[in-house]
Amino acid sequence: MLNILRNSLPAVMLLLAINSGAQTVDSLIIQGKKLINDGCNQWEATLMQKARAQFERLRTDKKHEALVRYYIGYCNYRLATFHQQNPNKDMVSKHLEEAITQLEATVRLNNKFAEAYALLSSCYGQKIGLAPMLGMTLGPRAGMTMQSALQLEPNNPRVILLDAIGNYYKPPMFGGSKESALAGFKHAAELFEKEQLQDPLLPDWGKPEAYAWIGVAYLDKNDHANARAALEKALALVPDYGWVKNHLYPKTIEAKK
Repeated sequence: MLNILRNSLPAVMLLLAINSGAQTVDSLIIQGKKLINDGCNQWEATLMQKARAQFERLRTDKKHEALVRYYIGYCNYRLATFHQQNPNKDMVSKHLEEAITQLEATVRLNNKFAEAYALLSSCYGQKIGLAPMLGMTLGPRAGMTMQSALQLEPNNPRVILLDAIGNYYKPPMFGGSKESALAGFKHAAELFEKEQLQDPLLPDWGKPEAYAWIGVAYLDKNDHANARAALEKALALVPDYGWVKNHLYPKTIEAKK
């Protein structure tokens, strides 16, 4: 009985907070989004873990369930990325599995959620990267899932960005192309410049990341001048963007010496 009370306590506290007017679910989602942005910008896994915990506490809210599950999946997607830097293959796989579970649930709840389809496709692709033999089953699934995202929202910058990242890493024999990926990164950046979100609860990540990926693509071509220009745009948006500031931009400085 004690364990049951302990397990249900977070949900009870959330409901009490909502009913008392202390904090609405909307405000808690916005807080969680800020933690996500801080985690990405500072390239800090502990902040992303806090963000995930924030959204885990909101899972009992049925009105926002699809959106909350999306954000839990997104946090795990980011945590997998952080562990790829170490690298820690077991932790990457664990977070990708958790992300896939949440995102598959998201699209079951809302089959019009283009960004969830795109992120799910990206997670499938990363699973293939860990275990190429999975390409036989997950490859077609990743392709169909991304196609669903593109059909639903062909001008969504996050969908375009994730599709381009997939193309960047996909082998040419399966349709991948770094040149088409670079074009996709540029297109995503253009769409981000035009984006005007009306709902503060919806995803808004990705604008500095688009410029970071343009920089990655140019670095891969040894075009350090264009890489530096793109990365400087990312840093203009987020001066302390950890991935760019500490990992990518220094490569362009070294090339000048």
